[in-house]
Amino acid sequence: MHLVKVKIEKDDNTIKYIKMIREYDSSVSIGELKKRIDANDTVIVFDLHNRDWIDMEDMTEYKMQRAFYDFIQKLIQNGAKVQLTYEYEVSGYGLRTEHLDMESLDRVIKYNKELWDDIENNPD
Repeated sequence: MHLVKVKIEKDDNTIKYIKMIREYDSSVSIGELKKRIDANDTVIVFDLHNRDWIDMEDMTEYKMQRAFYDFIQKLIQNGAKVQLTYEYEVSGYGLRTEHLDMESLDRVIKYNKELWDDIENNPD
């Protein structure tokens, strides 16, 4: 489990952010998204190791992670104040939680790509 949780601070552009979120992921209703933003709850949860991307044509794990990064960047460019939290399990230590900025998220995505590239190039 490697989850990035996103909160968006409520402001005068909340409806614009909700529209952007629904274009990216329509699985949560408009009303639920508004309620979550108003309550300062998590509005988006992205699993960095979700394998749903396998079913999408021409999609890799890295491309899915990049698309998520670009989406969050677009929210920020449109004025959203986002808070990112990264939850992941460490063998023998349990669940870890840390706050991320966009630079840190970028590093995590690049690190994951390097890991997968290394595994693919050295299967033994």
